[in-house]
Amino acid sequence: MLTVQLPTITVPETAELLPFGKTTWRDWHHAAYFIKGVSTASRVRETLPESQMPFQFNVGDHSSPIWKYTSFNSSQYSKLKWARNKLFKMVKNNPGCNAYFRTLPKGRSLSDMINDSSIWVNYGPTISPLHGEIHVPSGEIAVGDRAFKMGRWMVLATIIHEFAHHNGAPITGGDTRAEEAVYHCGLGSAKEYYDGVDDPSTPYDPNVGG
Repeated sequence: MLTVQLPTITVPETAELLPFGKTTWRDWHHAAYFIKGVSTASRVRETLPESQMPFQFNVGDHSSPIWKYTSFNSSQYSKLKWARNKLFKMVKNNPGCNAYFRTLPKGRSLSDMINDSSIWVNYGPTISPLHGEIHVPSGEIAVGDRAFKMGRWMVLATIIHEFAHHNGAPITGGDTRAEEAVYHCGLGSAKEYYDGVDDPSTPYDPNVGG
């Protein structure tokens, strides 16, 4: 049996801690404590050490330096949670995914990137018709309405695509390396990849460049 010692936090004596079951969606990867009557932005929360935390979705606890990137809304949480869980299973069960990511200019594996808590994924309500977007100087990523409307598999594919850009895949010139990451992570068919003809039944599109 593995025993984990959680860190201790100090809260005001007058604070009333809400039961863990009444906390938010984000708790599925955080150990959280909330003070009754304190705003969400001011809540007291104890997290895992930064080095052990995965990449983060903006659910209201992050202010992106990019003005058009904002927090996701609750209707999107289930797709985001599913996509994150799928990513962790993907890197465990598909070695080709990490292998491909290591060929990109910055040389990081996808395993390394999804365990990097400095990477933030935001909601991009105004980025349509794009599925997703990255602000290269800051590394901030956004997922837009088009991806959510197409379903959780497209949300997953969009995150993989933007992570590839974060890892150095060019965003201009019709370069297809970011979208090829979607294929190498198992979300496209070999026929699409080699023939260059999109199959609408998969999230991968060989014609997407940049």
